[in-house]
Amino acid sequence: MTSVSARRNPDPMTIAVATIAAATAVLVLAATTAAFFFAAESARYAAGDVVMPVDLLGLPLFEGFRNAGRLGVHAEWGVPVMALMFVAAVATLTVLRRRERHRRLSR
Repeated sequence: MTSVSARRNPDPMTIAVATIAAATAVLVLAATTAAFFFAAESARYAAGDVVMPVDLLGLPLFEGFRNAGRLGVHAEWGVPVMALMFVAAVATLTVLRRRERHRRLSR
C-alpha cells in the first residue's frame, strides 16, 4: 500500500514572489543602515561646519551635520518610504505563508 505525502510542493509563482519579497526586505534594511552610517561618518570627518545629505537613487534618506562641534544625523522623508517598502515586503511574505498553510490544510 502506497501512502501519499500530505505535504505538497509549493507553487513556483509563490516561490518567486517570496524570494523577491525577502530580497527586497533585506536590501531595504541594508541600504538604509548603510546610508545612516555613511551620513554619520561623513559628518564626523568633515573639516568644518557642514551638512552632508545622503540619498539613494534620488530618495533623500539622511542628512549628517556638524555644527559648532556637535555631530548628528537627521532623517529625511525617504526613511518612511523605505520603512513602507520593508513593511510591504514582510506583509507579502506573511500573506504567502498563510496562503500556503491554508492550501496545505484544505487538501
